Amino acid sequence: MKKIKAVSILLLFVLQVSGQSVDFLKGYLVKGPDTLRGFVRREKNPWNEKQILFKPSRYKKTKTFQASEISAFFIESTDEIFVRRAVSVDRTPLKMKTLDKKPTPKMEADTVFLRKLVGGSLGLHYYHDVKNHFFIENDQGLEELLFIKYIPFGIDLKKPMELELYNAQLDSITMNCRPGSWSRVLYNERPIVKVISNYNTCKSDLKYVRTKGKPFFNATLLVGSSITNADYDGISNTDFSDRYTASITNFSSSAGPIYGWHPRGEWNTGF
Repeated sequence: MKKIKAVSILLLFVLQVSGQSVDFLKGYLVKGPDTLRGFVRREKNPWNEKQILFKPSRYKKTKTFQASEISAFFIESTDEIFVRRAVSVDRTPLKMKTLDKKPTPKMEADTVFLRKLVGGSLGLHYYHDVKNHFFIENDQGLEELLFIKYIPFGIDLKKPMELELYNAQLDSITMNCRPGSWSRVLYNERPIVKVISNYNTCKSDLKYVRTKGKPFFNATLLVGSSITNADYDGISNTDFSDRYTASITNFSSSAGPIYGWHPRGEWNTGF
């Protein structure tokens, strides 16, 4: 019992010193012309947050900003940039029992935080409510890539029919700069990111591609307690450093496994 208490106290102390609490992660906010660096609270549903919680440093009190005050925020450990945008989003239902009989988009105006996936002359953003949404952005503004499920009237189906309008949208917008003819892609992050990244590369204007931190699990139990640090040196996606070194701290004890974040790949510069 004493050993478990000692390990718990040590773990709590290290978390406080490092500033990497479960809720607050190193990053920054963009408020008007100012970039505020510190620790941002990463909520489970960051897309529709009304308030953003922020700490200027690990020792200072939490500040609360209204979402309307913040134009963007960045979480370093997960390489997430969220930008606040006024959008027209499709609210067609997703569940089988509530699907419409016709594949007609139901567009609603909203202001939300979009997670930036690709930056360049053609941008790509992600949003989630009850389903996934992808938005492309260029000098004409934002446009949702539409994917609608429906059940035609009078037909008994076990699976819904799918209208892949997004393939036609991507075909149209990338046709002036891509190798070969259009090839259908799935409505998933990776294939759509590839299409948009290839287009920007063709245009010689690829500025940013999000690379995820890959969570890893190590089931090996170690005797006693220890702290393991791993450093990653790469090219940053952030706007305040061309290169950075990320320090990843893993905690282990006789009572539990190792957890942590493992960055993968090379990061691209800028927004």
